[in-house]
Amino acid sequence: MAVGFTDTQWAKIEALLESNPEKFQFPERRDNSLVIGTFNMLKLGKAANNAKRWNFLRKICMSFDLLALQEIMDDLSGLERLKESLGRGYGLVVSDTTGTFPTDRGNTERLAFLFRWTRVQRNDLASDITYDRSKVLRMLFENRETFEKWFDKYDERVKKAVTEGKKKPSLSKYSTPTFLTFIRQPHCSAFEILGVNDTKGPQLLTVNAHLLYGKGKGERKREFDALLDWLILRARQRDRMYHKNILLLGDLNVEFNDTNRKRKEIDDKLRSLNKNELSDEQASKVNFPLLTPHPERGLLRSNARQDQTYDQIAFFAAEDEDLPIVEDNKIAGQNGPDGYDYGVFNFIELFSHALHNKPCHELNEAEQNDLISRSNADVSDHMPAWVRLPIPGAPTL
Repeated sequence: MAVGFTDTQWAKIEALLESNPEKFQFPERRDNSLVIGTFNMLKLGKAANNAKRWNFLRKICMSFDLLALQEIMDDLSGLERLKESLGRGYGLVVSDTTGTFPTDRGNTERLAFLFRWTRVQRNDLASDITYDRSKVLRMLFENRETFEKWFDKYDERVKKAVTEGKKKPSLSKYSTPTFLTFIRQPHCSAFEILGVNDTKGPQLLTVNAHLLYGKGKGERKREFDALLDWLILRARQRDRMYHKNILLLGDLNVEFNDTNRKRKEIDDKLRSLNKNELSDEQASKVNFPLLTPHPERGLLRSNARQDQTYDQIAFFAAEDEDLPIVEDNKIAGQNGPDGYDYGVFNFIELFSHALHNKPCHELNEAEQNDLISRSNADVSDHMPAWVRLPIPGAPTL
């Protein structure tokens, strides 16, 4: 069983964060701006008794006005403990379980939104994003020969396992040859950013997604593309939408092994959407800020080993709304403390500086592995990604 941080180590961590939050991109609460983000909390389930851990998680959540959470387990006691620690000023939207059929073994998860009532209003709509039966059947029919070969190969594995007296392999462990439906249904809820001084804030259909990781990179990419296709179709039909703006938050498991090439490939694809699929005047425009190197912080990483940006934030925004577009990323963080900005709360670097007095990349392999193991046990293997938006109608410097 993984061991978390000691009370002495937590005291050092808390002291350093308190003294210099900006060094680690911690999104502080401010009067004239709000913070929106996403955080994979790594199997948040049964509430343990580590008070230091819960205080740290509470501090993270309190810095956000709207936070999408992934990997909430079927046992809601951990999430309920978090919400109660935040006080009555916070609301909660949580999905039912996804990822497995009831009674089946597997990683049953929920998706949740935490939000601050004084900054964000929850509106009526809440729903899953699904591919219906007719769509799934059509995709199976169109790819029936490919699936027949896939099933035959699986059948051979089953027969071999039986012959060797081994356990039958699970079909779900193998990558499907084409996309059929999501491994975990994305969940969405309607929110409205509250303005001040009689200024109306933007309304957002907010999508919370935890996409497939799995062993097959091809299947992972197909699931990301399927979600993107759904978002594009809805963005092109914004006159039919409950809210014409879409905000995507979540662990999308977008991988950047060849960082420069892969990031550019995905970034170019997303940017091309505004010129092609979303070129119509009635279509919304897309912006994935974390795919753009930050003007001051450079390329942002969101996993504990700091080599991937699995966690993403995206705006599919109407041009008449006060939401950031791609061009705004070039000046992020440069319009005062309450201006548009984005980042990742790098608590791995916080832990490394607090406990070793040097950055993580200067630690030896054993030290790095110990740090990440303790982080996984007490916090997560993902770090929270965030954007800061000016509150509509609030004073600006």
